[in-house]
Order: sequence, then structure tokens, then C-alpha cells
Amino acid sequence: MRINSLSNSYNYPVSQQSFRGQIGQVKDIAHKVQCFGNTQFFRGDLVWDKFAKFLDKRFVNVEKVTFINHVCSSGEEPYSVVMKLISDLGDRAKKFFPIIARDLSPNNIRNAQEGRIVAETYEKRMIEAMTNNQSEKFVDIIPVGKNYLIVTNNKLKNKIDFAVGNVLEDVKNLPEKNTVLFCRNVWQYLKGEEREHLISEISKKFKDDSSVLFIGQADIDNSNLPFLLEKYNFKETEFPLAYVKSSEPNPLAKYLNLHNAVYLK
Repeated sequence: MRINSLSNSYNYPVSQQSFRGQIGQVKDIAHKVQCFGNTQFFRGDLVWDKFAKFLDKRFVNVEKVTFINHVCSSGEEPYSVVMKLISDLGDRAKKFFPIIARDLSPNNIRNAQEGRIVAETYEKRMIEAMTNNQSEKFVDIIPVGKNYLIVTNNKLKNKIDFAVGNVLEDVKNLPEKNTVLFCRNVWQYLKGEEREHLISEISKKFKDDSSVLFIGQADIDNSNLPFLLEKYNFKETEFPLAYVKSSEPNPLAKYLNLHNAVYLK
């Protein structure tokens, strides 16, 4: 999951290097590499300064929202989500908790639960900016050489349910309404038929536009996911990289089939 030189219209510092994060291979039972566990606090392909407001508006009349973060790696993404929701929404953020965070790697989940994560200067700055300069409510930031140790507190940890899980299996348990599904920057690592299966199952579960699927920029750039989103009648919302199931019939559906897809490796 290497993304460089992302555009940044909201004037927060973006590192010029590839996303460092917690890098490590995730392998299946046959020891075949399935993906690389790259991640980062407040990863730069999401417009974080508008994220909480978007969810607040979309679910304004909903009492409880199921928030699922698959392929959560060592926890930077769900930790970022919780910090931003609480910082921007206060008590209104409660409806989104706990975040259900799942990853294939038991080691990643152990690290996420421990909540002691080495971060770069970009991540430190983003944590401070996205918590309205009140990062101490959620984490301790300790300088370690050129980097920082981010130590999460219980206020933050208690908002997340970390466990081992496989999105290709767990997708059958998705709620049909009022769900936020983060499945970001992983689609390129799936086989073509796995991508087709996953988006098909999400489409079956998401009966209407009350649920939102968030993907990553790497998914757009490095796989045929845009084709599959169109095939299964997902449309992008006003928030970039956030999709809902369209209630309008797809006039192109009968012309879209698996054999038309271009599978990018």
C-alpha cells in the first residue's frame, strides 16, 4: 500500500514519503502474502477535517450506528476515527461506538489493543491538529529519537472492540441499515474473484443508502474497484471515497459483467 504525493486541499502537513505506518506482511495458512499491514494515524487520503461533520449530518436522525473498520492493522485508523469523532461531535459521537475493528493478523490486533505505537512527525502534527490541540485527552506523545511513541489511554481504547477477523467471511454478518464500513486500501491485495465476491455481498447487505462504504485512494488507483462499484450500483457521496448503494436502477447493469473487468495486479 504505497501512496505518494497525495493532493491535499485542506492545508494539513502531508509527508512526502510513502506511508510508513506499521509495516508487516499478513500471510494466509499456506504462508502466502495476502497484504502488507501499512497504516498511519490520520492517513492522508481521507479529508479528516470534514469527516465527523459528514457522518453527523448523514446519521442525524439515527440513534445507533454500527461502525466497522476491517483491515484495521495495528489500530491507527480506528484510533484516528474515535479521536476525530469525539473532538468534533462531543456527546453526539456516542452513537458510533464501539468501533468494531478487525484484522487478519493476531499480532496486529495485540499491538492495537496494547496501544503503544511509534509514529512520525506528520502523524504527531495530525493528531494535535485533528483533536483541536487537545491530544492529551486521548494519548501521551513521547519523543523517541526522530519519532514519537503514541500511548493511548483508556478513554480512547474503550471506544474500540479489537479482534481478529476476515472481511471476506465477516461480510455475511453486516447489518442491512445504518452502518459505516471502513474497508480501505486493501482491495488491490484481493484476487479478482475475491473483490467481486466482497462488493457483491456488501451490495446485498446494504439495502439502501442508509449505510456508507469508505474505501482508499490506493483501491481506486491499483484495482478494478471503480468498475465493480459501478456494476453493483454504488455512487460516491459528496464526501470523497465514501459510497452508498444507489436507489436508482443502474441503466448499465446489464452491460456490466465480470468478463468486462480489467484486473489490475
